[in-house]
Amino acid sequence: MKKFIGILSLLLVVLLSFSSFAMSASAAEFRDFYEVPEYFYGDVDFDGKVSVKDATALQKHLAKIITLGEDALYFGDVDGNEKNTISDATLIQKYVAKMIDIFPVEEIFADYYCKADGEEVLVELKNEIGILIEITVEEAGFYNVSAATGGETDIYLEVFREESEEFWFAEFDGETYSAFAKLEAGTYYAYMFIEEGPDTMVQFKASPVDGLPFDVNKAQKLNAGDKIQIKAGTEALLYEIDISQIDVENDGILIYTEGENPLVSLMCYDANYGFNSQGYDDGTGNTVLNVYYDGVNTTYYVVVTQAEGGSDFTLCCNTSFGILMEEAKDIDLGTADEIFIDGFTEEYEDEVFTYYNAQVVYKFTPEQSGYYSFNLESNKYMGVMLIVADINNIENSSVYMDMAEEGGRLYDVCYLEAGVDYYAIGIIELMEEGVVTFTVLNSNEAEYLAAKERFPFEDSTPDEEPTEISLGETVTVELEAKEFEYPAKEFVFTAEEDCTVVLYSENSIDALVNIYDEDGNFLHTGDDMPLFGSLDFTVIGTLSKGETVYFSLVSYAETTDNFTFTIVNEADYVPLG
Repeated sequence: MKKFIGILSLLLVVLLSFSSFAMSASAAEFRDFYEVPEYFYGDVDFDGKVSVKDATALQKHLAKIITLGEDALYFGDVDGNEKNTISDATLIQKYVAKMIDIFPVEEIFADYYCKADGEEVLVELKNEIGILIEITVEEAGFYNVSAATGGETDIYLEVFREESEEFWFAEFDGETYSAFAKLEAGTYYAYMFIEEGPDTMVQFKASPVDGLPFDVNKAQKLNAGDKIQIKAGTEALLYEIDISQIDVENDGILIYTEGENPLVSLMCYDANYGFNSQGYDDGTGNTVLNVYYDGVNTTYYVVVTQAEGGSDFTLCCNTSFGILMEEAKDIDLGTADEIFIDGFTEEYEDEVFTYYNAQVVYKFTPEQSGYYSFNLESNKYMGVMLIVADINNIENSSVYMDMAEEGGRLYDVCYLEAGVDYYAIGIIELMEEGVVTFTVLNSNEAEYLAAKERFPFEDSTPDEEPTEISLGETVTVELEAKEFEYPAKEFVFTAEEDCTVVLYSENSIDALVNIYDEDGNFLHTGDDMPLFGSLDFTVIGTLSKGETVYFSLVSYAETTDNFTFTIVNEADYVPLG
């Protein structure tokens, strides 16, 4: 069973999202000095509220006394006419005085209007232009919102309410797109656009429905880990899934079949019978369904149907992490396992490409706490990503990634606790067909530190030592653009006392800074200042006396990037704006 391959990329993203938390044992903390605020109209100075200061700032900008950034001007356009005038400042003043409770730009203006009474509205859909339809619901109940296109054009249809997180997607029966939903009295909106095909006229309507698509009282419980044998020819089955017990932010529920029966259909609906997701063929003849958490519901229903001519199959339910753990191969300390990687072809624009990739998962449980190295050996590497994580305690996992190559051996060293199940998750790419050998070996602190030193500064000039930089110092950095490589220069800073520092660039074309502690653990990336439309970075951080950090300056410029880099006490930094 290869279901874990389909979810591996998602899991890698989830695990990597915890990497800075897990790897940073340092006391040093860094963040962007200019943090992106919660944007809303009228808040021109981004202080989190609409006040007379915002109107004054806009007036000063119009009088050319100050210059506001693009973001400030965008959210200062409160009348929605796509330009900034004294009218915007006046509207902000009226809002502060409670003469209005909403800005004109925030009002939703629909392209079409209809009542939820079954009366049809003819809607013109053009490519690359979304259409908004306002639906008036006079009485709470179940409704079917539908759009018929004639079948030549594929469209997207979604129903939502402005003040609610809930939304409903449409499903397609071959002729009509339909979104079934439980609606309260009030105003709803349908959003439509063309996904593929020519411009078209759509027959749109919202109709009250007496009957329900299925009876929830007949639903059987389906839990993570269940595997149910289903005979060919069995009538439609209904299952209820409760996702309240899983970590919906990082994990997810998958329903899938085993038995290579492509005639099985899986459809998922929320607690109000609204369409959630549809199963798809995974390429092996089985069907896979992702249950998408909508931010509101924790109960979902899955309808299982099969066409004539199918065969017996197994219906399986599990979490993404559960599937990965189930499919992991146990490996013992010092035992070598060979991974044979052959090629697969893919055709694109009349050209055939051959790839040599593998995705693997191993489980290792150390008998003693200590340092261990995870090794992948081959002389045909193109690229490898390896992550070692405690999935049962994901937020406290040790997450590592290493791309260094030494004579065909790629490895990383981790400190692991005895008795904990660790999962080594790897994506391997070779230049040609071949064998990769995977082993877990005992290691030590010296090899751990050596492994950490390889990763942070691998883009810098060979044998170049980091340059020391002192508090209050400004240095000139010149990064010469190279094909297929981002140039970098490293600096090292040691705090002489407890301090809060600001480090920033000026006049860069497109610079950023990656910050690491002295063990090579990643702490923070400082990049553009979006509030001011600047491609420079400004980062603030706190350090303890004697603490050492490394700054790796990188440029994404296509030409040579020549700029200054400065580190000062917070009290000595003059903020922009």
